[in-house]
Amino acid sequence: MLVLLLSLLPACTTQATVNPRLFSFSSYIGPVVNLTFDDTAILKVVETLNIGSMRYPGGSPSNHWNITSGRWIDSQHDFYANRTAALPIGTFTPAKYMAGLGGLLKAPPIWNMNIYSMEGAEMLAQLDTLKAMEVPVKYIELGNELAGGCGDADYLAKLPPFVKHAREVFPNAQIAIIGSWGSSTNGPSNWDKCAQTLKEHSFLFDAITVHQYEPTNVTLSKYPEDLQMSVQLISPQAILKFHEDTVKKNIGNIPIWLDEFNWGGNWAGPTTWPTQIHGPLRGIFWASFVLQGLARSETFQSLNYYSLFEQDGVPWTPWASCVHVSGQANKPDEIGMDATSQIFAHFAQIALGTDKTARNTQQLNFSSEMLGRQVELYGLTEFSCVIGSMFWTDNNNNGRSYVLVNACPNAVQGVLAWNGAQTTSVNVNITSYEATQKFNSANHWVPLNQIENIMSPPWNNGPLQPFISSGKYYVRDGNVMNITLSALSLTIIQAKI
Repeated sequence: MLVLLLSLLPACTTQATVNPRLFSFSSYIGPVVNLTFDDTAILKVVETLNIGSMRYPGGSPSNHWNITSGRWIDSQHDFYANRTAALPIGTFTPAKYMAGLGGLLKAPPIWNMNIYSMEGAEMLAQLDTLKAMEVPVKYIELGNELAGGCGDADYLAKLPPFVKHAREVFPNAQIAIIGSWGSSTNGPSNWDKCAQTLKEHSFLFDAITVHQYEPTNVTLSKYPEDLQMSVQLISPQAILKFHEDTVKKNIGNIPIWLDEFNWGGNWAGPTTWPTQIHGPLRGIFWASFVLQGLARSETFQSLNYYSLFEQDGVPWTPWASCVHVSGQANKPDEIGMDATSQIFAHFAQIALGTDKTARNTQQLNFSSEMLGRQVELYGLTEFSCVIGSMFWTDNNNNGRSYVLVNACPNAVQGVLAWNGAQTTSVNVNITSYEATQKFNSANHWVPLNQIENIMSPPWNNGPLQPFISSGKYYVRDGNVMNITLSALSLTIIQAKI
């Protein structure tokens, strides 16, 4: 039996403040999606989703990007370079970023530097540019995936002068090196080739980046069809544990930035769950990652979902994006939202709020709720079917919110119980998103301007029509409120005394 405890008693010592970087995107606004950082549609999306942070200028573009001009520096990506060059020089610089969408983020972006196609003084000058632009610099990333893989010798040879200068210019910034990112078709990326090399170069970094696109079709095909959605939703438990254990064992107690993650892309065969690209399964999968990140927040200090924007005629990320924007400037009426964006907005509103008040969180442990069948995934054999976290604010100790994922192929019964000295009443609102519920897969973009309650989820008339119930629950000694977590679901419970 699953038990949720609503209490006015002091919270236990395991509470933590919610890290907004766990609600982030690896986005390609600028280099790929050629709308300006102050475009009204872009600003509307960032505000609506309540995004915690992002990554500038994204992943692969960073290896070919000039932050001083805000343009591509070579012809490798002519299609995108020509689109960017059509706008005035300086349009896509870090200064313009922070003057636009960056100012709406809860935490400054990861600044991803060009280590690949720049050399010497020009490479180091990127840091001086950031300083001169007076943008907030907390996280510096040392480039993106390189052909030589994790521990690439040429890459490592270029880092010492850059890192030395970074620590002189931004002494309080965290610096992350390229870690595990290989496109595995059979489980998490392999650390064997680079873990020892990174340990020998640990003086160069404060954190390690990981990119993970799992599970793929290859992974899922090993399991019975009736368990595949469950495996999808429990996979973040195994993935984050695998990377955390591997880094601690082979390199040390080093923070990890999972600054690209999603399920498998087309490099591993047909895109994983092709009918669910914009469906609820993907949104619940994202929420599972965030819940696991919250549970391991000392190690995982950034989670950047790949990706945010899809734009007509742009082939970069149509299989992975959750918001559609126009190819023309300042067209907020043409914003389209999918199921993942709807779930993101609701979860972020609970965990981050819409004001500047910090939210507290505490992991909920339901170790007795297991899958019921033996499953081995990435070396892990014991999984909690139900994972969740509780959220509250210090200035509103009369309420608690719970975000729960049930990965079981069956419903789980539970109770909401009262722990306090007084007889009282509790207002309870429950919203449930089910992975198997119907959505319009043929026309998965729902116009944002047709959605009601966009700033106070759950949305009405959105991509999903979640199951919603509410009422006043009168609490007396020993009384409980029965709750049901549907199979393969995300449930958000808001309770206020």
